[in-house]
Amino acid sequence: MVSVEDLGPVVVELFKNSDQFIGKTVGVVAEDEPCSKYASIMSSVFGVPVHYHSVPHHQFAALGFPGAIELANMFEVQRLYIPERKADLELTKKLHPAVQSFESWVHQNKERLLSS
Repeated sequence: MVSVEDLGPVVVELFKNSDQFIGKTVGVVAEDEPCSKYASIMSSVFGVPVHYHSVPHHQFAALGFPGAIELANMFEVQRLYIPERKADLELTKKLHPAVQSFESWVHQNKERLLSS
């Protein structure tokens, strides 16, 4: 979970400190919460119930839209091999202390999200 607006400041810091990061993989994460927490935040901000329902890999991959299989695979890799992102979260906040929370992002984008 990270906003597109927060990627730029992180990348700037990576370039400024390139000697520390060359050859390394850097995960950029603003929060590391269960999906049910994000649904709860959206419920609070939107004023309507939002529920998280996990969709199994095979069902997501079968949805038939362009990229469905690739997205299903990405979600499955994250589920199986990235159980928590604490180290990525700490590094992101070190590189960009003002990284916004999910709740802040939802508030800022509420009207756009509700009109979709």
